Amino acid sequence: MRETEIEQIKEDSILSEQDMKSVIERRGVAEDDFYIIEELASFPKEYFLDMHNSFSGDQSSVVNRLNGDIMNADGYRERFLELLLELTNKYGKHTSYNINIVFERRDRSKFVKRDEFEDQ
Repeated sequence: MRETEIEQIKEDSILSEQDMKSVIERRGVAEDDFYIIEELASFPKEYFLDMHNSFSGDQSSVVNRLNGDIMNADGYRERFLELLLELTNKYGKHTSYNINIVFERRDRSKFVKRDEFEDQ
């Protein structure tokens, strides 16, 4: 990331965490799309764990699977899947998988608690 981008990131942001910085840099995620990652950070860790095997297969099968999951989801889960689909369409399944892995490995204390999440 460029120095100006780093200065603008809040200390408690997912974007300030080294693992996410590495993925963003390695995969070339544009600053304009940081909001997607920030919004993904508001979802429970379980959502990311559930998606672990969803990025296998070629690009079109991953996109088709995400579209199918979106049609069968509602509310917060639907929004979560839409964000993953947006990342997958823009940067490919490998980038989405790498970002998902960062969230899977993230300490549970940094996630919204299930009951707090459902009250939003």
